[in-house]
Amino acid sequence: MDREDNSMESEFYEDNEEILHEAMNNAYLLIIGELTYEELIDVGSELWLPSGFDEQLSIDTVIKYFESIEDYEKCSDMLKVKKAIKESGSKDALKDVYNKIQWGN
Repeated sequence: MDREDNSMESEFYEDNEEILHEAMNNAYLLIIGELTYEELIDVGSELWLPSGFDEQLSIDTVIKYFESIEDYEKCSDMLKVKKAIKESGSKDALKDVYNKIQWGN
């Protein structure tokens, strides 16, 4: 994606804060394992995710978003996932970490 595309995407999300929030919330739910892609598709509404979304590579972006709206509980959950991925050292760590994380602590 070039700079012009990034600018257009930024303008799109600035004009559509609800869509940005839904995209980030969907990303959060996918990353922490509370939602699968199949469940997201089955909802039947628009499927919003951040541009270029990758469960492992997008964690920092999603954390920054939730910090900006002061939703620190979600930040904490995401940091637990990030830590578990780092500790596992596995490329496919998200498949392994969901059951190992102590949620709600």
